[in-house]
Amino acid sequence: MKLLAGISFLVSAGLAHWLTLESLPGAIMARAMDTMAERGIPFHSFVLVPRATPQNQTVVRPSPDLAYSICRFDLTEAPYGLEVIAGPSVGLASMSFFDAETNNFATLALAEDQSLAVELLPTSLQPQGIREEPESTVVRAPTETGLILLRRLAPTTGRFAEVEAASTLDRCAPIEAMEPGSAGQGE
Repeated sequence: MKLLAGISFLVSAGLAHWLTLESLPGAIMARAMDTMAERGIPFHSFVLVPRATPQNQTVVRPSPDLAYSICRFDLTEAPYGLEVIAGPSVGLASMSFFDAETNNFATLALAEDQSLAVELLPTSLQPQGIREEPESTVVRAPTETGLILLRRLAPTTGRFAEVEAASTLDRCAPIEAMEPGSAGQGE
């Protein structure tokens, strides 16, 4: 009887562990996406989050020295991918991509005083017909939905104002379909 109880316990523990690893990340991201939608963060548009203070923080320890801009994406609504542009960085900055399971699948550094252009593409999109701009980096999304997070150093109110100005040049928008044979040509 003890052997059966032990085996039952191990199978139950293994099943609980597996379910937690398989379902929890997706549930966490789904809840985060719902919360962002409730706060008015649309798909395919960067939104600069207000400067973190003890009065407005929504996570336990957001970095008060960073400014965050968020773009939610849904590639079922952008079948040719997204054009993602970060305006010029005013200091240390990065662009991170997270899938529907909370996995970080790409992180790119932004050089100071430089913009960064990225094409976020679904894995199913074939290279034919994609704009191949020399200054663009191609990133493949492993899931149809997720988040893009821009982090910029902004330790002071003045620096946050500089980030706010730079963020007006941020872009996260669907790539429009191109005519066959026009890949690599300017618009």
